[in-house]
Amino acid sequence: AYVNENYQGNGAAEYQYYDPYYKQWDQTACSYASGSPCTKMDCHLSSTSFSLLGFFKHRKYDDWMEQLFKHQGICRWSDEDYAFMKNARKQWPQGCTLSSATTKYGKPLYYDLKPAYSGEITVSMYMDATCDSSSEYYMSTSAIENILGNILGNGQASGGSQDRGSDYDFSGESLATSLNRWNSAFDFWSICHSCVAHDLDNVDGSTYYGTCYDDGYYNNDDNTDDKAAYYNAYSNYYNNDDGNNRQLGGDYCPRGYAFECYDDAGYTSVNQCMKFSAKTVMRTASFRDLAIANLQGTLTSHSLSGYVDQTYEFHSHTKTNALTYTFLISMCMLCVASLVYLVKIIQEASRSRNAPALTETLV
Repeated sequence: AYVNENYQGNGAAEYQYYDPYYKQWDQTACSYASGSPCTKMDCHLSSTSFSLLGFFKHRKYDDWMEQLFKHQGICRWSDEDYAFMKNARKQWPQGCTLSSATTKYGKPLYYDLKPAYSGEITVSMYMDATCDSSSEYYMSTSAIENILGNILGNGQASGGSQDRGSDYDFSGESLATSLNRWNSAFDFWSICHSCVAHDLDNVDGSTYYGTCYDDGYYNNDDNTDDKAAYYNAYSNYYNNDDGNNRQLGGDYCPRGYAFECYDDAGYTSVNQCMKFSAKTVMRTASFRDLAIANLQGTLTSHSLSGYVDQTYEFHSHTKTNALTYTFLISMCMLCVASLVYLVKIIQEASRSRNAPALTETLV
């Protein structure tokens, strides 16, 4: 989580946003605020005023993805990506799961999701009920598909999306294609987003007006008849009969402001960070969590707890680490040697005090 220390109160219009579909920065929002700094929404750039607040993790990844998808994903992804992602999310195994396959020696095989480099995830087979990485049973994606099928394209992910009048069907895809589709769409979140959800296509707040008027004067006076007429038109256009519509923040006839996001749970421009806090089990990430994320290549250049320079990227420093560990080990050995020497001196002093007194005169 980051905070923009130079925020000027212009909301979405304060920033330009990276468009992963066109591979470029989109400055459209900046024109909606006079004197907007048009800062790139990228918390990792040294040219911005973003400062790190902390690292956090969620106990259940599915809870986290559900909150992210239905509150922001619906307003930021393309219709096709959202139709796929919202259903594919439900198909991932919820923990280590027994499969119908066995090894050539007859041992049962289990499957679970597997973290991959750069924050991607895939599915893998394992030889024990904990799906520990040490028990991974290496198989190609096509071989896994022969056992499990395309788990992301089956069931609820197979068509029936009916999103904005479309009906996307992913049931004919291979597992490899669906995994690539998932990771490509999820890469959208590798660049920072504001906590408050925005719909950058809703540039004037009228995206969801539809046929909002039902009289000859088009006065949109918010009477019940206007609302009813709009609701009927909206239902027909968006196939509302199957319940997969956007609920427009509880409004049948939303007037809206520029860039408002009407999400898939009936909220308008919800605070995503608040939802993470209230609807999921969120904890502070440990140093071990950060070390694992570093190995997976998912950490970018940033300050870490105030003692790592912001421009210093996390990557392997073999020579520096070797010298550091050599120094630490040498210091530890020196401390141990000093303690041993100190113990010997104390023991000798103790023996001297306890020695018997002489009983004869020395000649």
